[in-house]
Amino acid sequence: LYGDDILTRSVNSKRPVSKERKLLYQDAIYAMRLLDSMLGSESSLPQLHTYSRLVRLLSNSMSRDAGKRAEEVLSRMEMQHAFSMGMRSIKDVDLGVKIKQAALECWAVSAAAGLPRAAMSASLLFHRLDERLNQELGGNSERRQAKIFFYNAVIKACSETTLQSEKVEALEIAFDMYNRICADQIAPTSLTFVLLLKCCQLLPPSSQDRVMKLSKEIFGEACSNGRVTRHVLFMLRRVNISLYEAYERKPEHSRAMSQTKMKR
Repeated sequence: LYGDDILTRSVNSKRPVSKERKLLYQDAIYAMRLLDSMLGSESSLPQLHTYSRLVRLLSNSMSRDAGKRAEEVLSRMEMQHAFSMGMRSIKDVDLGVKIKQAALECWAVSAAAGLPRAAMSASLLFHRLDERLNQELGGNSERRQAKIFFYNAVIKACSETTLQSEKVEALEIAFDMYNRICADQIAPTSLTFVLLLKCCQLLPPSSQDRVMKLSKEIFGEACSNGRVTRHVLFMLRRVNISLYEAYERKPEHSRAMSQTKMKR
């Protein structure tokens, strides 16, 4: 319980932003040591919420090592449940899925902080989790749709890549993820297309023709899927101003978003 208290206070910290990130990472490392102590005693085994708070703490730290540390936390969670009765309820399964998603998203934090091969690491973690996710989400199409958040997390890690030598590879990984989305028959979200458009910026200025072609194809997919939102248009304006200015709004290009609002 003491470890949970430390995590809760750190996640909800009101410290100044200038000091917060470094201190949050220090808190996260300390909390990981507490986690190991908790795992060493059956009377103090961590709950799923403990893992969730720790991954959130790593994400908020904006550290280069956020992805690596989050994956270590995930491994501890998987090991604990492998040697226990596991997660029985749908609620526990869903929380476990969200923790996996949050851990994967930490690789985008590492990518933005300049860690080498962060996008590739995100892709590798996705592939490691994929089969287990299919089992946990089952065959229900509505539950399987949750996989889009994992695809988006990898694409985000690609879009946040800052190392010049890795940008082309990151772009390839992003489009490989989109092809898998289509093959997996998962509906992309507007965020999928925002991130893919952002990935066009990974190309060098000398490849402007390719940027125009790629962004046109991505925007065409957004239109076809009814996922054109102001966020998609904002990113389109940044990467392909001529296409943005020539675009004429059509209701069917945003039909998926209208249906979502109606369901709510």
